[in-house]
Amino acid sequence: MAIYCHSHASDSLFVQQVSGMKPTTEGRVTLLDRKLTIRTKGEPQQSTVSLRDDFRTLLQVHFGIERNDLATDLAR
Repeated sequence: MAIYCHSHASDSLFVQQVSGMKPTTEGRVTLLDRKLTIRTKGEPQQSTVSLRDDFRTLLQVHFGIERNDLATDLAR
């Protein structure tokens, strides 16, 4: 029950933000709303995603998610 509440409550970060993390062989890729961080053995590289098409490409390239019907609002 607690997991359902956290993932569906309107004030939960899981509802208010886009987030994801994927481990890689050299580090990890982290996405928090429009901020992408790629960590490898060196310094982390950060970038900001501003366009919906860029966001779709980012999900495909870094997370293996292919969706044409994404309703994510990046204008927040």
